[in-house]
Amino acid sequence: MKMPRPLGQKDNPELRRLYEVEGLTLRQIAEHFGVSHQAVHDRLSRMGVTLRKRSHRHYSLGAELLHQLYIVRGLTVAQVAAELNARPYCVTRELKRHGIPRRRPGTRAAVVGRG
Repeated sequence: MKMPRPLGQKDNPELRRLYEVEGLTLRQIAEHFGVSHQAVHDRLSRMGVTLRKRSHRHYSLGAELLHQLYIVRGLTVAQVAAELNARPYCVTRELKRHGIPRRRPGTRAAVVGRG
């Protein structure tokens, strides 16, 4: 006996609707159907659906703001991330992009303007 496929056999109007009309992400659709996001990606591709570009929730954090929080206030990457509601790797990436030098892990910041 064949097991029913969660995404259907070929074309799945609900899958297409969730992606194109509702605007759900591959991961959200995958959770809905109980499959991997790669399975959703593959099925949509086979159905001829034009896939949206990946969204990394790309944070573009300003150099001034990062300088203020990381250099002047001496916050850690984790603290900056928490304050900006971002992920630490996003803060790290933006520090690098703006040429703001990173402190070595475990070292304390020499806070500017205090003392």
